Amino acid sequence: MRQLVRKSVKQLVLAMGSLSLLVTIAFAQEMQKQPATPKAKPAKAKAAMPTSDADIQKCIQDRFANSPSMKDKPPTVSVSGGVATITGEAKNGGQKGAATRSAKSCGAKEVKNEMTVAAKMKK
Repeated sequence: MRQLVRKSVKQLVLAMGSLSLLVTIAFAQEMQKQPATPKAKPAKAKAAMPTSDADIQKCIQDRFANSPSMKDKPPTVSVSGGVATITGEAKNGGQKGAATRSAKSCGAKEVKNEMTVAAKMKK
């Protein structure tokens, strides 16, 4: 009787293993048939990138004027040949970096950030 039970259990385990293998193979084949395309996000309408030096300079100045941290004392900007030069005083290194990123996002080919960082006052 025990041998019969053992034989039945072995057959059951073998059948379950075979079934699992077949399901895995079928699933893998089905996944290969479907193209792996990520869900596309709707494209945002981008404004045209400024191309002339005057347009780039105006764009940068507008960004500085609209920036809460820079509108009190905006840096000076000049653009020549697509190269933006920024001068003035930044409150901290983060503000100086933000000025560089703003200039690049307005279409400047290169940015020379000559801003100085204000010294921290000791308490």
